[in-house]
Amino acid sequence: MPRLAGLLLALLPLTVLAGGTLYKWVDESGKVHYSDAPPLQAPNNLVELDRRGSVTRSVETPKERAAREAREAAAQSDAARQRYQARYDKGLLESYQSPDELRAEREKQLAVQQSILDALQNDRKTLQQNIVQQTRQIEALQKSGKPVPPALSTNLGILRQQAAHTEAAIISRQAEIANQTRKMRYDLERYHQLTRR
Repeated sequence: MPRLAGLLLALLPLTVLAGGTLYKWVDESGKVHYSDAPPLQAPNNLVELDRRGSVTRSVETPKERAAREAREAAAQSDAARQRYQARYDKGLLESYQSPDELRAEREKQLAVQQSILDALQNDRKTLQQNIVQQTRQIEALQKSGKPVPPALSTNLGILRQQAAHTEAAIISRQAEIANQTRKMRYDLERYHQLTRR
């Protein structure tokens, strides 16, 4: 078998041996193959050969390459996360002299958000009252057989749209307050961790 392999190597074009990469693999039936291009479906035993026919390295299968690339991507992601955390920690320590200062600043921001939320909730209450009032007017007119002025129906539609927008703004503001509260807790905990070191 070694003689046959040597003979096959001798028969390959000189251009392949001189400059290109040479590949060797054994197929499922045990037949040895040599080529200047790897097979489309790389087998597990695919190797690269040098000009003398010595193995220079094993070639990755697609599965092995995918696993390596996944490991590299995970490592890059972890390194990026660590760089971001280092910048974040530095900013936290440079921005606040104490946990009390951090808490006071964040509570001030939360108070602003809460005042906006309170105003929105008051607007919602007023809109709901106006919608109830105009709905009753329309129902009273319909009950008495009188025509409903188009302006009244239009106004009711506008009020309902405003109420829907206000409700969406309330939900958004509540989410923002919840996010800021979580961030304040995280930053306070992180600040304590950093200053205990």
